[in-house]
Order: sequence, then C-alpha cells, then structure tokens
Amino acid sequence: TLWFGGKTPIWFGLRLLCAGALLLAGGTAAHPVAGDPTNRRELLLLGLITVAGAVLRFGMLNDLPAALWRDEARHGLFALQIWQTDWYRPVYEPAVDLPALILYLIAPLVGIFGPDLWTLRGGIALVGTLAPPALWLALRPLIGARPALLGAALMALSLWAISMSRWAMAPILDVTISLAAIGCLAHALQPGGTWRRALMLGLISGLLAGLALYTYHTGRIAPLIVLLIACGMQLRIAWPSRAQYSGLAAFGVGLLIAAAPLITYPAEKGDLFTRRVDRVGVLRTTPPPPPPPAALIQQNLQRYAAMWHIEGDYNARHYPPRRPMLDPLSGLVFAVGVAAILRAGSTRHTLLLFGWLALGLTPGILSGDAPHAMRAIGALPPTIALAAIGLDRLLRAIPQQRQSLILAAGLATALIWNPLIYLQAATDLPSLYDKFDAAETTLGRAARYAARHNDPNEPYQIYLFETTAIKNVTTFLTSDVAIGIFDGVRFVPQPGPRVLLLLPGDAGAAAEAQALALLGPDARLLRSGPPRPDIDVPIYRLYGSGSTAEAFAAQLPLP
Repeated sequence: TLWFGGKTPIWFGLRLLCAGALLLAGGTAAHPVAGDPTNRRELLLLGLITVAGAVLRFGMLNDLPAALWRDEARHGLFALQIWQTDWYRPVYEPAVDLPALILYLIAPLVGIFGPDLWTLRGGIALVGTLAPPALWLALRPLIGARPALLGAALMALSLWAISMSRWAMAPILDVTISLAAIGCLAHALQPGGTWRRALMLGLISGLLAGLALYTYHTGRIAPLIVLLIACGMQLRIAWPSRAQYSGLAAFGVGLLIAAAPLITYPAEKGDLFTRRVDRVGVLRTTPPPPPPPAALIQQNLQRYAAMWHIEGDYNARHYPPRRPMLDPLSGLVFAVGVAAILRAGSTRHTLLLFGWLALGLTPGILSGDAPHAMRAIGALPPTIALAAIGLDRLLRAIPQQRQSLILAAGLATALIWNPLIYLQAATDLPSLYDKFDAAETTLGRAARYAARHNDPNEPYQIYLFETTAIKNVTTFLTSDVAIGIFDGVRFVPQPGPRVLLLLPGDAGAAAEAQALALLGPDARLLRSGPPRPDIDVPIYRLYGSGSTAEAFAAQLPLP
C-alpha cells in the first residue's frame, strides 16, 4: 500500500503498519546497558560501515547529480575568494544567507584542484561519510553498543543522508558535527570518569557545538540539542560529581570560544542574520490571505508525520521527489522502534528520543514547503536511532543462529534499493532540469575542458554566449580559464581562424546567424545536445571553425 500503490487508502495502510509494529515490538522495550567496553570487532564493523558509506557518497560524485545548482556555485565562488585572497575571511556571508563554515570546507579542494563538480562537493561528501561513526559515538551511551552499530549501518545506507551528502549544501554538516558533540559530551559526563577526561571531552564537545552554529540554519538550536541529549543520558537527579561539573564547565567554555565570532554578528547586522529564516517562515510562504497560524502548524505536522512512509520532500534537488524519506527496511524498523519505545512508557529514553525528534522537526514545522528534507535534517539522527532500536528488537525475536543471515539480507536489500532509487532520480532530466542549472553546467564544463586541453601550438579560441557566461554556475566552472564572450552582436575578443562557440539551445536564430556571419564561411555546426524537456530546442549547440574543429569537439564532455 505504501510503496507500490494500490486501491487500499494510504492512511489505512499506515494504520496497518502501526498495528503490525506494535505487535512486532512485543512487550516492553528493554534499555540496554551502555557501559560495555568497545572491542576490536565493533570498531572493525564500524570501519566497514564507514567505508560503505564513503562509496555511496563519493561514487560518481562528478556525475551525480549531473548538474550544479546556482547556490552551490555561489558557495564555490566565495570559497575561491577565501582561497585566493588574504582579506576575505567571513563569519556569515549574507549573499548566500549562511554562516561561512561551508565556504572554508569547500575552499581547499576547489583552490588546489580547480572548479569542478567533485571539488565543490567533495568536502561535503567527506563530512557526510563521517555521519555514521558520529551517530555511533552519540548513540552508544544512550541505546547500547549493538543498536548504535545498527544505527551507523542504517545511516550509511540512508537515502536521506546520501542525498544531503552529494551536493554542496550545508545541512549534513549540522548532523555530523552535532552528533560528534553529543558523543563527546555524553562520554565526558559518564559516571565514574576522571575530571581530566571530562574536562578534555567537554571542551571538545563545546567547540563542536559552537561549530555547529556555523553550518546551516538548523544549527542554531544545535547547542541546545547537544546539551539536552547528553545531559539527559548521563545526569541523574542527584547532584553531579566533580568530574561531571568539570565536563559541563568545559563545554560552556568551548561553546563560547567557538560561537563568539558569530554571536557578535547579529548584534551588528541582525536583519541580515535573520533574513533567510524570516523569508521561509510558515506565514511568509503561504499565499495570502494565510489561514490561522495554528492551522498552518497542524497542516505541517500532518505532512511531517507522513514523510517517513508516505510522501517526502517534493523538491528533486533535496531528495527523490515525493518518495518516502525511509526505504522499506528502515520504514518498517522505524515503526517498530517507535512502538517499542511507546510501550516502555514514560521513561528517560522515551523522553530523550521523542524530545530529540521534536526538536529536530521544529525548524521544518515552523517553515513552509513541508516536508522539507533540509529544514528537517535535525530529525534524521533520532529517526535512525528509533529505527536502530526497532531493528535490534526484531533481531532479538529471531533465533540467534539466523540473526546474522537475516540482518545481512536486509542491509543488502537497502544497499541495492537506495542507490537504485538515487540513480533513477539523479538522472531523470525532466524532473531535474528546472531544479538544477543543467545547461549552464554542461556548457561551463565543456568550455573549461576545451580551454585546458587546447593545442598550445594552434589553440582554439573558446567562446560562451554572454547570458550563459554571467550565470553563477558558468562563472564558477570557468573561473580558472580564459573564455571569450559572444553577446549576440560581436565577439570579445575578436575571433581568429580557429574558434569554438558554445551556445545554449535557446540563444535564438538571430544570434546564431550573426555568429556564423562573423566567423566566416568556414564556420559550421559541430555538435548539438539532447532536447530540453521544457521547450523544443537542444540543450546546447556547438559551432566552430578550423580544420580540426570536429576532432576537437568530439573530445569535449558533452552529452
């Protein structure tokens, strides 16, 4: 009902899922003891999970998604400015409405290897790769060793996490850094620890929690989440010990040190700091006249309640459009985990996990375009935590000799399912064309390749159409090469006998005729791209002059 359609009403199917989850969850959820020491086998499995996650995040990174979005390109341009100058060191960049951490993360790869899709997205993919071990670190004190390891595996395979890790946007940074901060503080506050260990881990946690403020808009509540979850794990009603006081004090010091530059920014430029949050607020994104706020919040709550199993984000930039945010395996065990926690009653674990989930969903519930994979990114870790509890609960109900086989089969299914869904969505040009800048990416990459692989003895002059050349994506991709401009009337600089001209398919007949007239009788059409999905023109047309123009044009990375 939920995944393959059918005549059964979808909400009836969801009720069946909930009922089945309650039955599968059994009696009450046992709370595992988290004090068992880490062993080599556990670390080896965590390493293998991390490697699998890296393959899913770095594989074909230069080709999937096949195009850049203008916001990604803006990040790349500002990152290049950081790399190439000694005066531009932003804390918050109002031109992209984001704290500047993502710009510093992108700068080294783009600065060293040049502008391309993989250099722009590689730093984000690396941070996304670290999300599974960070989740394990955070969850182990809360739910135990085996469920935490299962959570790491589910995070590595999560289509939501994979999608957020394969483009140059900041939400996954919040997830990984916040989880690392939770894990450090939870270990700092463990009963029986020394005050020196608590001091060191607390300081690291505070620095990480402060760093999370520089990630994405959801990171503004990251220190609160870190403090509540870590303290909820370890602190009891009795007065904290000396070591725990040391850890909390060090956390506060680290948080203040890391957050200090950003704290002063709103005091000076508060309107810029809150501009993006104001624009996407639930009241601002609703067509006038808006219904009462309570009705809008209720509507968003319903949409987020349905996102795990029925319909997720509809924006193809964020996620395969309208697909549930969880694959069938994760969706099932998430429901079982929720049921198991609910059946445990009002306990510390129940309050922590559902409180974490509620805090993670809050930015999305209070903004428009629900459900939104980016604004609700804070809900990803508790979602995976609940799914891990459900998976562990199901495995405990299976004879021990069959657990490994069934677990391997389930994870293998998710390992096949999620990449196939992502591959289908990331190569679906009609749904992606207006969500990414496909034409600008195609022309920019081809122009850069041509300029970098030119014959030094008899070089071709490479030209782009002016309206294409000034776009963020094309400007970024050609930022390290010399490209000429054709504005529809003239070439700048003047063309010689060997020319390649890359035109968008919608440049117009008049511009194409003028270009051919200026280039002379030797000019000809060399290649043209696949048709655009929105209008009946090709994505690009490549014109050229020169005796070897066809051979050179055939080398360009053009579809």
